[in-house]
Amino acid sequence: MVDDKRIRLEFGREEYYFYFLTAEGDAVAEESREIAANHKQRPESAAIQNCRYRIEFYGEDDQNMDYFNDFFGLMEEVKKIRGTVIFDYPNARFFGDT
Repeated sequence: MVDDKRIRLEFGREEYYFYFLTAEGDAVAEESREIAANHKQRPESAAIQNCRYRIEFYGEDDQNMDYFNDFFGLMEEVKKIRGTVIFDYPNARFFGDT
């Protein structure tokens, strides 16, 4: 399913969903500046500083972690898109950093 603000990926027939949602505005711009300021050493910090929108990615609750590997598999595929930067908010680091 897709519209102008989101994409929903369905795993299995009505079994589990992942979402990509467009977020934009002043709050996103402020968070982008904060990320860039906190990660000045990263080559992409200049581009991040000026971002006014982002794509948020999340899945439904997965208590049994049945879709844990699928989540990371999707992130690996998204990471292949040229110019894409993936920031992990809960862990305050970039996807793929150890």
